[in-house]
Amino acid sequence: MILDTEFGKFALHIMHQRDPNGHGHSEVTVHPLPCARSERPCCTPNQLVGVAKCHERDQFCRAVGRKLAFERAVTLLDNETRAALWKAFLLRFPPRKSNGTK
Repeated sequence: MILDTEFGKFALHIMHQRDPNGHGHSEVTVHPLPCARSERPCCTPNQLVGVAKCHERDQFCRAVGRKLAFERAVTLLDNETRAALWKAFLLRFPPRKSNGTK
């Protein structure tokens, strides 16, 4: 997936997995384009990786894992780049609107 920002285009790779016990795990990789290769993981130099692991008592939610892993991946970037990436990320994955019903 590609995030288009004012600082250029970035690749965003998202992987969700479950271990044999059913515990969830989300991993997000962010790096400037192009990817080093088409296989995953792409092993592009200077990539940022964020991981979110679900506690065994929590229900696995891809949206929450994706957001936490993305937050952890971009935390070391400067404020302007991080803000631009968050803007592009939220355009691609808009927050769900809660109206109080399930």
